[in-house]
Amino acid sequence: MTIDKDVLIVGGGPAGIAAACRVAEAGYTVRLCDAAPSLGGAIFRGAGDASPFISTEYLSTWRAMEAELKAHAASIRVMKSTSFVGLDSTGVAVLKNCSNREAMQLSPRAVIIATGAIENIRPVPGWHLPKVVTAGGLQVNMKACSTAPDGDIIIAGNGPLLLAVAAQLAKLGNPPIAIVESGRPMLPRLQVLGLPLAYVREALSYYRTLKKFRVPWIQGAFIERISERDDGLSVTIRKGIRTNTHDVDIVALHNGLQSSRTGMPVENIDLRKGIIVLHAGDCCEPLGARAAPASGRHAADRLLAVLRPSAAPPVIPLHLRRQALAQARLKTIFKPVSHLPLHSMSDDTVICRCEQKTVGDLRELLLGPGTSAKEIKLNGRFGMGRCQGRFCARSTLDMAKELTGESHTTESLTGNRWPASPISIGALARLATDSSSTNAADSESQDT
Repeated sequence: MTIDKDVLIVGGGPAGIAAACRVAEAGYTVRLCDAAPSLGGAIFRGAGDASPFISTEYLSTWRAMEAELKAHAASIRVMKSTSFVGLDSTGVAVLKNCSNREAMQLSPRAVIIATGAIENIRPVPGWHLPKVVTAGGLQVNMKACSTAPDGDIIIAGNGPLLLAVAAQLAKLGNPPIAIVESGRPMLPRLQVLGLPLAYVREALSYYRTLKKFRVPWIQGAFIERISERDDGLSVTIRKGIRTNTHDVDIVALHNGLQSSRTGMPVENIDLRKGIIVLHAGDCCEPLGARAAPASGRHAADRLLAVLRPSAAPPVIPLHLRRQALAQARLKTIFKPVSHLPLHSMSDDTVICRCEQKTVGDLRELLLGPGTSAKEIKLNGRFGMGRCQGRFCARSTLDMAKELTGESHTTESLTGNRWPASPISIGALARLATDSSSTNAADSESQDT
């Protein structure tokens, strides 16, 4: 089916919602789509008074966004469980209904991409095994179910999300047996003084919860190997020259966040070059939930300046600049000081989980001189799987640099062609055009 609206906004998190409301306030109609069955994005899933995942600060933000969205409901059509597939050269956007897998197409005047961030996961031997998950994925599952998974859990990697997920597990009744942090965030204590007070309060709340439940926080350490055992996993943790082994049921890994733009159209604010495309929120730069609404409004203001040439181009809001400084300081505080070099991992270590390509496969591929990123993909099949390189591209290229000294951009391996999410050829061929399908989509979109 074909649906014409002024603006398509991809992503129903805080950045996408803020952008939609700002555009609607200016008098334009909006289609707001999100692949999840509810709005809010990763941060606001499960928002509610009794949720262990939403602080008073975030709950207040979410309620304000809900009220603003309701106020502009006449101009914003929400399409839940609808994923963005791609934007063709003529400006036609293709979406997919996540329930029935059918496709639809839109012809908007402009597109704002607000797809958020994805986790950066550094491979370790055994990370491809069942019951090894991402910390963010574990958090999303807990928000969806409002329960913690059973069994012993270790959370490992790098960054403040480890503390958040550990504290949330503890509040749900199953604190992790340990947090393994590759940095030493407790050492540069003076750095904390430069953080906004809201960051410090949030960190202290996590720390108090972890202390209450006596969760060990092992710093300057990393997981050396994950192995299968009869009824679970065996995890070897290295700190300096010493190693310890723990038997667990689940391992949750996380090494920071990266923008999620694989398969997404690049920004364009020149009407002569085609449809206007802007990016907002963490898909531009991972700055977190506190920055997302301001980023969404800024993207909307940039769009309005193009649609209304008489308007002055907006300046970057001070709040966004402050959040960028805060995130930069967090990276310094949590800077990894200890990890296993990729090139020193055993040959059977999987790098590309989708295609089951290993360190040994990449090492052999790089024996020849001058192997390009394109050759790594086409000849080695790294980044060719379902995730399109989202989880393996950076590690693949980091190892290539360790072995050959050659640097490549992530985009040189992944490319930037759609589809952004898998879709069948049959669904594309069956793009419906009857008005009944359009009306059905409109009626479904009313429930915001």
